[in-house]
Amino acid sequence: ATTYAITISATGGGVTHTAQVSLTVVQPSSGDFSLSASPGNLTLKTGQTGSYTVSASPSGGFASDVTVSANCPTGFSCQISNGGVITGGSGSVGYLVTNQTAPRRTSYTITFQASGGVQTHQTSVGLKAR
Repeated sequence: ATTYAITISATGGGVTHTAQVSLTVVQPSSGDFSLSASPGNLTLKTGQTGSYTVSASPSGGFASDVTVSANCPTGFSCQISNGGVITGGSGSVGYLVTNQTAPRRTSYTITFQASGGVQTHQTSVGLKAR
């Protein structure tokens, strides 16, 4: 990271004011990562728990931590392992989903969003209440 000192001046009505600010420029991490989730679909009865595995695979020297988040449909409880963090951009986290009160024969989409370095990716899976 490189920090620059910047002086801002404004003049009006014969008066001049100045302010000092700093600007820090952070170089983006090199490379990228891909995001995947499996299985592609789960069907859960009331009271049943299932899990998805969300994986990040780095390329081109990518080595930043990746933070994963997701929506949790109404009627389900959801919990992500490891605080949703994939260390070093390579590995996976688990996403547990329990059908608490979801209406039967209703389909949902869970979208996982992952950010690391300056990169952001998302992938989706299906969920059905039975």
